[in-house]
Order: sequence, then C-alpha cells, then structure tokens
Amino acid sequence: MAADALALGPSSLVGVRVGVSVSESSELARLGLTDAHLKLALAEIARVVIRAGGTLVYGGHLQRDGYTAFLEGEVDRYGGTDRLLQLVVPWGEHRRMSLSELQARREALSLKGAFTYLDPSGRSIAADAQRGEQPAPVQDASVARSLTALREHLCAVTDARVLLGGKEDGYLGVAPGIIEEALLAIRAGQSIYAAGGFGGATATVAQVVCAVDDRWPPVQSTSDRWPAQLCESVETTGWSPDNGLDALENLQLAATHRPSEAASLIANGLARRFAAS
Repeated sequence: MAADALALGPSSLVGVRVGVSVSESSELARLGLTDAHLKLALAEIARVVIRAGGTLVYGGHLQRDGYTAFLEGEVDRYGGTDRLLQLVVPWGEHRRMSLSELQARREALSLKGAFTYLDPSGRSIAADAQRGEQPAPVQDASVARSLTALREHLCAVTDARVLLGGKEDGYLGVAPGIIEEALLAIRAGQSIYAAGGFGGATATVAQVVCAVDDRWPPVQSTSDRWPAQLCESVETTGWSPDNGLDALENLQLAATHRPSEAASLIANGLARRFAAS
C-alpha cells in the first residue's frame, strides 16, 4: 500500500486526541532495523495526525534524545501554531528535574503544545507544587504506581491509541508500558492501531488485535502471561479493534515495517473511524 494520507483532510481530526505509545524494541536488530526506522515510522504517523488537525497525546520522559523531543520536532515542522501536542509528565519524571529545566521545556514548545504534570495518583498538578527550584527526591516505591496512574490518565484523555515497539523485559512499573496501555484501552473500549512490524510489545498486542494464533515476528518464549491477560480482557469486555480497518488491513499493519505503509493504514483507519463523526 502506498503512503496516502489523502483520506484525511486538513480538518478531519479536529477534536480527536490520538494517544501515541512508543518505546524501544529489542527485536529491531534481528529484523534488520534500527531505532531510526522506528522514529521514521513515528514521524510519518505523527505527520498524518498533525496535518489532519488531530492532537497527539504522549506521556513519558523529557530527555533531549527521547521520543518526547522527537515529537516536539515533528510538531515544530508541521503543526503551525495550534496546540497539537499534549505531553503528560509522570510524577517521577518532573520531580527529578529542576523548575528552570521544566520552564525551558515549556518555552521551547511554546504555542505548539502543552504540558500536564501528574501527582503519584495521576491527578494534574502545578509543576512547582510542594517543591522548590531543585529536583525533589522520589521514592522508588511510588514509581510503579505513578506509571500506572500516568497510563490511566492517558487513556482517559484520548480517543484512540497508536502502538509502536515497546519493551517486554526490563521495564519499570507493574507491566510493560505498551502492554498496560493496551489493556487500559481495551477495557475502555478504545480503538487500537498496532504497528507490530517493529516487534516488541506492540507485536504481542497485534496478535490479540488481529485474533491470530501466531505472533509476528515469532519469538521463542515460554511465557504467555501478557497475551493471556490481553485475551482475557478482550473476552471479558467483548472488545473489538473498532479502528476503521478491516481484518486484512489490521494484519498488514501488524506485519509491515515500512513507515509509509504503517502511516497510510493508520490514516485510512482514523479517517473511517473519526473523520465523519
């Protein structure tokens, strides 16, 4: 499928909030891919949403070499002056940065987006709440809960979720981030777009989204914990992808590692699911 975002006009997604879940995938190397390929896919997908007037919602760390900064760059290139990027910062992240650092990040984003800072339970708070200029310590015990709270908040403020990559081992929190965000989206009845061709947790989610027996790319693993939890949530809630893509298109999205094809499929799905509403 050729890249084609024409299904989405310049105002097709105004008012639609698209959550983006992306992190490193340990399977990139064995697929002949690098993190640059993952970022290229993220850029193409972000462009589709931005040009259609939708809002990108992302939660994560604020390091200059991370996906937050990458998304800021894409909005800077294509987003005009509308606030098309909503960045949600978990408790442990903003507390370990100085207030001047946080202010500099807000100023850099300027009118193109906005920050929301969360307390350990996921409530929105002011960046300077109960602290001074210097970073404030965060107890390790509060990190896992604050990450779940972040993901619950993200689910509550979005209409659909795009998944890319994701760790399945060595994660922080009670579950891999993309797995937990997928579970929350399923329980909330949200549309999910699982670009599984880059492997990682998204490939595990895509197997369940597509209702197929075998995961792509295949892995040799004796653990079926996360697929089992995802399947249980689907069965309990009666969830279906409801993402504007048919079964074959969802399979294509689950398998492709071509950024333009992934973006085109997501564009078509978003157009069918949201553009007419």
